[in-house]
Amino acid sequence: MKRKIKPTHKFIHFLKNPSPTFRDGFLRFDVYVTGDRDNLSDNMCAFLDYLQGKDAESKLTKAIEKSVDKAIERSDWRVEYMTLNAKIMEEREEAREEGREEGREEGREEERIKNIRKTIVLLHRLNFKNEDIIREISQTFEISLETAGKYIEDYYNELSKNN
Repeated sequence: MKRKIKPTHKFIHFLKNPSPTFRDGFLRFDVYVTGDRDNLSDNMCAFLDYLQGKDAESKLTKAIEKSVDKAIERSDWRVEYMTLNAKIMEEREEAREEGREEGREEGREEERIKNIRKTIVLLHRLNFKNEDIIREISQTFEISLETAGKYIEDYYNELSKNN
């Protein structure tokens, strides 16, 4: 029974010897099957066609197809693949969730900095002394007096740039 491989991605990951520079032990190659084929061998062009879902025509792609068919028929490999695929999908979802959380954290921090700056502007316009502004910022936003002082310094630097 011939099975046609349908590509699901525009790039493919090949497993290679673990590299100390990658935590997961994978070395990744992006293969763009529709890219420029100048200077590629006939075998490589046939392989790229095969990855796009075209029939195996060269010796190389026929051998690959035969190996793929054998692998598909091995139920123990199928279970291992499904398990590995499920783990990969779970790790990707965890990574996406971590990324979303980092984004939310960054957004909260940016909003906090905006609020600190707005408070400085307001207190400055109300003619508060710098020491009082620093103390108020420190207490309101639960930051050190030193950090509050740096915000005041940044505020005055910005004022001098704009004038």
